[in-house]
Amino acid sequence: AFTEEVEQHFRGVRVLPCSDPVGGPRGDECLGYLAHLVSRYSSLATFTIFMQADPDQHLHFSYLGLVTKMIERGTYTVPYMSLNGARHVRTLTPCLNAVHEAIFGEAMRDAVGPYCCAQFIVQNTRVQ
Repeated sequence: AFTEEVEQHFRGVRVLPCSDPVGGPRGDECLGYLAHLVSRYSSLATFTIFMQADPDQHLHFSYLGLVTKMIERGTYTVPYMSLNGARHVRTLTPCLNAVHEAIFGEAMRDAVGPYCCAQFIVQNTRVQ
């Protein structure tokens, strides 16, 4: 039901299941997002909206609707924006560390204070 509701607002919706790998890091949204970016790096959409399994628990769909209307009209130009309001306290999680290691080839040295439950919009030029 949720996927059908979301699909009506987007040109393409890709659901990427992320099971926990055996002996590896947790398979949560961070690894799913990275897998999408890596597999489509040379052909990313101008803007990609990343949402997790229960986005309604972390964002207001009316806000997302406003942003997508701006994208449709060509008035949205922000290269990165979180869609959630809540933030984690400064922390170092296995999820964040796994993504950091995959990108930079080394473990994180310092804790970070990211937005809760990573849901965001990113422009292709910000990633590439």
